Amino acid sequence: MRTLPALLAPFLVVAVALGGAAAQDRPLAFGVLNQQSPARTAERWNPILHYLTSATGVPLQLRMGPTVQDTNAMMARGDFDFVFTNHNFQPEFDHVGFRVVARWGGDPICGVLAVPVDSAVRDLRGLDGKRIAFPSPDAFVGY
Repeated sequence: MRTLPALLAPFLVVAVALGGAAAQDRPLAFGVLNQQSPARTAERWNPILHYLTSATGVPLQLRMGPTVQDTNAMMARGDFDFVFTNHNFQPEFDHVGFRVVARWGGDPICGVLAVPVDSAVRDLRGLDGKRIAFPSPDAFVGY
C-alpha cells in the first residue's frame, strides 16, 4: 500500500488538469485491460477510482468488457477516457487517440511461477495434477 500514492500520482495530475470534467454529465470512463475477472477487477479498482474522484472532484467510472478481446474492441471504438493497459499501444490502435507518455525502459519483463515459502511444491513437477491460475487466458505475465 505504500506505493499506492506513487502509482496514483499520474492519474491525479491528469484528473486535476481536466478540471471542468467534474461539471460534465457523465463520469470519465476508466478502462482497465482484463488481467483477472471483471468482478475481481472491480473489487480492486473501484476503491482507487473512488479515492481519485474524491481527491480531484473528477468523476471516474471503471469500464471493461468481459474478455480481453471485448475490452480491446471498446478501446478501438474510443469508449474510454483513460486506459490502464499493457499491450494496446500497437499500430492497430494508433487511431484511438491515446499517446504513450511513459513506457518501461528496462529489460523486458518475464513471468514467474511462485508458491508460498512453506509450500511443498519445489519445482514444476510438484504442480502435476494441481490447479493453477493465470491473470488471463490471453496473458502469462501479470502485474
